[in-house]
Amino acid sequence: MYSYNPAFKSHEGLFLTPDIYATSSTENWVVEVKGILRANSSALLQVLSYAQASGARPWIVVFSNIENDLREKAQSIRVMLTGLNEWEELKKNFTLEHEFICLAYYNSNITY
Repeated sequence: MYSYNPAFKSHEGLFLTPDIYATSSTENWVVEVKGILRANSSALLQVLSYAQASGARPWIVVFSNIENDLREKAQSIRVMLTGLNEWEELKKNFTLEHEFICLAYYNSNITY
């Protein structure tokens, strides 16, 4: 199950609104969706703030290629990343309506 635009109150008292808040029986995710993720992007810290406020796992879905140094940075702060390569791999096996669920499963199997 997922919902759009839930709001969470940060430790500073600000309301934070991720793109998607997804839930399962065992885990929750805050998801930010980006067309491009640049090396100097604040998106990693943004989704990490959402995760800390909500108690959910941080995840960024990007519809382009992701540079290796950015992947390493995300992994070091435990933010899941799904880029164009992962999307293409999943498209080979699943229909569009199942992609979100499959991405959650795919990324939950990555070890940090």
